[in-house]
Amino acid sequence: MALNNFTTLPHFFHQYPYDIINCNMTIAHNPTSMIGNRYEINRLVGTGGMSIVYKARDVVLDRDVAIKVLRQKYASTEDMRLRFQQEARAAAKLSHPNIVTVFDSGLDGTRIFIALQYIEGSNLKTHIQTRPSINMITELDYGIQICRAIDHAHANKIIHCDIKPSNILLDESNQVKITDFGLARVMQQSDNFDNEFFWGSPYYVSPEQAKGEPPSIASDIYSCGIVLYQLFTGYLPFTAATVDELLQAHIQVTPQPPSEINPDIPDTLNSLILRCLEKDPRKRFRSFSQLRDNLASVRHSLILSLTAEPIESKPNKLTLAESIRTANPPSSKHKYTLPEKTPKQFDWISILLGLLATIAVAGLIPFWIYVYFNVPG
Repeated sequence: MALNNFTTLPHFFHQYPYDIINCNMTIAHNPTSMIGNRYEINRLVGTGGMSIVYKARDVVLDRDVAIKVLRQKYASTEDMRLRFQQEARAAAKLSHPNIVTVFDSGLDGTRIFIALQYIEGSNLKTHIQTRPSINMITELDYGIQICRAIDHAHANKIIHCDIKPSNILLDESNQVKITDFGLARVMQQSDNFDNEFFWGSPYYVSPEQAKGEPPSIASDIYSCGIVLYQLFTGYLPFTAATVDELLQAHIQVTPQPPSEINPDIPDTLNSLILRCLEKDPRKRFRSFSQLRDNLASVRHSLILSLTAEPIESKPNKLTLAESIRTANPPSSKHKYTLPEKTPKQFDWISILLGLLATIAVAGLIPFWIYVYFNVPG
């Protein structure tokens, strides 16, 4: 298995590892350069091991586009040219709000190019590196959007083969846009798999890909699991000094549970990520729709736990009694209020009442004496 196709790519695309008959860098220094008699090059966006990406203006439709031009060294064989044509057509079939749209492809003189939707924003790699903290709901939202995009690709018989944070763009509204279907393969063509060509990026490649086996839905699930691991911990599950050691780690080493790195990760999410990273493809999620539903369930449970009112928890007896007294105050018609009295006021009233009683009794004494002596027998 050839390992010389490993590349560590910068910010933007690593898309379309096909062919390019010629690509010289003079285009980057000539802002008025045109490609395809339609796309006016504005500036260099990024370079990768297989391609160069520019921001350009579509002068026909008056819109910004990303132009990917493939490097000359990948035009050496007919096989690479066929890959370019096949995979450009495959990516162009995908129409989804979470996938970068392919507008056009063609040959301009000695340059083979692809025109794509230009995304103003960042990518998931930059997000992971620069975020101040891990927001569980935000990261779950990203994960769900990734699943929707790749599930759409799989429904169209396209395997992505290179899912990683730098290929997951974020537009200005933080909507996910999956790009770089350059390593994508049409499912029906697995019989033509070339095991001398390495499919994927070493940090995100599945164990079976590391062994030289063809990519599959299960391998995309594994790569997505590593992205999720990074999203919720900030770390890769496997690192190594060499590519060979890294491949062996994917094949043999059990990853550290993500919840041991980030204690805020709930058990359900921890199990979900580890299931994606199972060495045996048959033990992973069967599809991205299943993975999406599980992520959505975790998100729902997390929101409920964050918004639950304290009264929903089981109170102790004292708390319950207090809450009942507070929630059920006595009715006003049964409520009696005595006027407040100071101790001094209360003493004077008692004295006056005592005097009145004494006077009354004293006034009755002559009356009772008269009755006693004058009533007969």
